[in-house]
Amino acid sequence: MDQTSRAILLGGGGPSGPEYIGTYKFETAQDYYNPLSWQVPADVFYIQGLAWGSGGYGYGGNVTGCYYFPGTSYCSGGIGGAGGFATAVIPVTAGEYLSIGVGNNSNNGGNSRGGGFTSIFRSSTPLLMAGGGGGGSAYGSSRANSSTTTPDDGGNGGGDPANAGHGGGYTNGMYLSGASHHGGGGYQGGTGHPFYGGGGGTGYIAATGNLHGSQETTPSSTFAAPQSSHPDYNGYANSSGLGNSNWSGGGLVIHTLGGGYNPALAPVIPNPRSVIATY
Repeated sequence: MDQTSRAILLGGGGPSGPEYIGTYKFETAQDYYNPLSWQVPADVFYIQGLAWGSGGYGYGGNVTGCYYFPGTSYCSGGIGGAGGFATAVIPVTAGEYLSIGVGNNSNNGGNSRGGGFTSIFRSSTPLLMAGGGGGGSAYGSSRANSSTTTPDDGGNGGGDPANAGHGGGYTNGMYLSGASHHGGGGYQGGTGHPFYGGGGGTGYIAATGNLHGSQETTPSSTFAAPQSSHPDYNGYANSSGLGNSNWSGGGLVIHTLGGGYNPALAPVIPNPRSVIATY
């Protein structure tokens, strides 16, 4: 017998409590090795997590200027890759503590100019993760405009799979750590190369228990942040332009769900949201 029918027969009138309780936003960089410990509020049975990884940082050149490496001129520099996106509904226990990591440039697994992953962990077990974008190389090539790609640009983060650096991999990343040079952080860190852009790190959704999960990586031909039209998006995961003017860190949004939520269905989150706290 389903939950609603059972509750009606027993006189309860349906599942107890609301479906949606409130929203928490995490926008300040938090490193995996020194995470924010967040306590699941009372009467919460599930959370919907929406994670954006950090964009990678570019070298900061421009289409006309050059900097001088001893004896040689290099133009432009590489663009950093965009961060990835991941979402899932996660069963939780009221009162338990979850570890929150929010990616920024070269923290939370990002190497040098690589972006960091954004994540939810239960103790040392990852539940949800969006990878960071790869960093751009200093050994720039000239380009027509900021929408074209060169080997010096970073790859976009995961999602899974993420994009390799546009110059190709040289050194593989590791679990939670991007490779040198400029690999993005992720469940599997992005590749690195001493002269080309770093690869983006992959995302992750736990296979056991999580519901309604999906991941997204921006196509390698663009540098746009994924899910930028989502109601919870707040400028997260942007890659850097040629002048690094648009680079931004990651972000995590958690919607808390009560006893009225039916886990067989994707949650219905009202808009505007009821934001309880921002960290």
